[in-house]
Amino acid sequence: MDKIATLNSERQRLSEASSGIRKVISAVLDADSFVETGAFATGKAFDVATDGEGVVTGFGTVQGFPVYLIAQNSEVLGGSLGKAHAEKMLKVIEMAKKAGAPLISIVDSKGARLSEGVTVLESYAKVLAAVSNLSEIPHICILKGVACGLMANYVSLCDFVIAAEECVMSAGMPMTVMSKANLLSKPSEALGGKFHSEKSGLIDFTYKTDAELSETLTKLISLIPFSTDCIAECENGDDLNRISANLNEKVCPTCLIEAIADDGEYLELASQFATEVKCALATINGVTTAIVATDAKGAKLSVNGVYKMAKFIAKADYLNMPLLTLVNSDIIDTDIRQETYALSMTSGLIAEVASYAHPKIAVIYGNSVGFSYSVLSSKGIGFDYVLAFANAAVAPILPESAPNILYVDELLGAGDVEAKRAELVSKYEEYMADPMLAAREGYIDDVIEPAHVRPYVVNAFQMLK
Repeated sequence: MDKIATLNSERQRLSEASSGIRKVISAVLDADSFVETGAFATGKAFDVATDGEGVVTGFGTVQGFPVYLIAQNSEVLGGSLGKAHAEKMLKVIEMAKKAGAPLISIVDSKGARLSEGVTVLESYAKVLAAVSNLSEIPHICILKGVACGLMANYVSLCDFVIAAEECVMSAGMPMTVMSKANLLSKPSEALGGKFHSEKSGLIDFTYKTDAELSETLTKLISLIPFSTDCIAECENGDDLNRISANLNEKVCPTCLIEAIADDGEYLELASQFATEVKCALATINGVTTAIVATDAKGAKLSVNGVYKMAKFIAKADYLNMPLLTLVNSDIIDTDIRQETYALSMTSGLIAEVASYAHPKIAVIYGNSVGFSYSVLSSKGIGFDYVLAFANAAVAPILPESAPNILYVDELLGAGDVEAKRAELVSKYEEYMADPMLAAREGYIDDVIEPAHVRPYVVNAFQMLK
């Protein structure tokens, strides 16, 4: 009985030492589903025992779906990573791989446990290598607090990032980064959720409360193919032949995704970053599908938009999702500064699309011109099925640009230049940009009425499955 009393006392002490992070775990996982691993593991830092090694690990469920969990505990030495801390993480990462279940990391760490010297760098390297090689296992990060240096790299290696608005994430020390930029604001304002949502694209979702966190995580988990039956027919009863008459009047990325997705529901990632591109997850006939929709203002894509697409498409590929692109854009809009990395970004997108190993369908709903046609909607790069709306434009250049490029002599010789320009634009649209021309060449499988897009997409994916 004395040993039992001692055990219970020790368990109670450890629980109290991690009470804050356990509240978050309770908000994230189903009630009473958490099973802890390595509860009594402890190392030493500055000759002081570190209860639980500053990290709580184990497994549980989210809405009944099995998940594995790593939760850093900032109440113990700031959640700093040391050798024993890393070993607990590595064990759970390996368990998640063997089970084929999603891994959730709750990150809040002041950095490395420097008292361990080079050993802590080796430990970081092992953890980073492990998460880099997860392969096909979805890794969700909940950035609860601070992630600096190598821990920020850990976050950026995750597939999906849900961050508290008051989080801080930086490659260098936050105060050093801010002082170099002469910033006097709080680190959470300069390098927090808003900054990374809008500027770096590393954060997919932000939350203010545990309830918001739980809601976002539940939606995400339900859409990950590993937690749903990827080949099941639509369980929500949505009509597979549903018609969206409103699309014949006006088409936008949001209304188009809603028209195609089951029950019109989808989850958009990184919605504040490169807003001319939407990257979303939705079920189509019950199958979780990666959707990329472009709606570039002025028909141009930004370099950030290209990066956003490449990152999302790579993620969808190793998570075994079919890909649907909804295209209205043409060239890449760059300036002299961006030219230093624009080609590496565009080449990265080309490589991801060309090597995509799962069914991919393109719907051209606006302009599919130049770069966008070749990379996001062409048979040449490997799209299995291509649809175009009747009023779309498919051509090497935008119709509006044709007079200044192809019909210069006709334009210069005109008495009324603007009237002639309009005539030449119409001429190009009819004889060069009409999607029926590409369909006759076999490059487009069908030209359709916008209202019927869902039945066509559903049937195409069904055929490819």
